[in-house]
Amino acid sequence: MGLELSPEKTKVTAMTEGFEFLGFRFIMHWDKRYGYGPRIEIPKAKAANLRRKVKARTGTSSTPCSLASKLQELNPILRGWANYYRHCAYAGRMFTSLDWYIA
Repeated sequence: MGLELSPEKTKVTAMTEGFEFLGFRFIMHWDKRYGYGPRIEIPKAKAANLRRKVKARTGTSSTPCSLASKLQELNPILRGWANYYRHCAYAGRMFTSLDWYIA
């Protein structure tokens, strides 16, 4: 195929240290039941970024907006984020904490 790796963008690391790729965090994790295996997580920076977006859209502003209009604006953002990260480890816990934050 003629693919070449760029030395500036390429990083070789151990799986135990983990790495981020396409917005996911990949890491080797020890599980009592299954032993070592890969785990896909939601990066903390991505969750913090979503919280900032929610706060920016729901915070008090100079223009009064109804709750319904704010929810209509937030709904596609939250749905897209939840659909993208739904297969991550402990996604349910992250969604619960975000739900508490939004409510």
